Amino acid sequence: MSESDPIGDEGRWSEIVARNISNEVQVTGYTGDGDSRSHAGVRKESEHTILHFKDIRHLRNSLKRAVYAANFSSNMFKGSSNANLKNRFALSIKQRCIAELKMALTFYNGDLNKIKPSRPKVADAIVACFGGYCGEP
Repeated sequence: MSESDPIGDEGRWSEIVARNISNEVQVTGYTGDGDSRSHAGVRKESEHTILHFKDIRHLRNSLKRAVYAANFSSNMFKGSSNANLKNRFALSIKQRCIAELKMALTFYNGDLNKIKPSRPKVADAIVACFGGYCGEP
């Protein structure tokens, strides 16, 4: 890399690294921040499908942004501090989802084939808890 090369071209640098290690390592999965082009660079250099995973820090921030940007009914957050309530709600959803994911990773010993089918139940449980039914079957 020359001193004048831009460091922000994550896709290019990931492609170069993938090419340099391809004789020793077969990359099957890539964990990145999800909003960069680094995965595209690795995928471009590979002859097979590369799974793309988000690291937990970026996943939880993306989740918070998505919840905060969602359109809720006008009476969901009442009062003069509705922006604050919406932010607190987004933070709570983020924390609950990440806690559930970490627990599932531990419970199922990282087996994604077992984790994936249980995830829709998590959303139902979180909604029920916000409705006052925490711990109810």
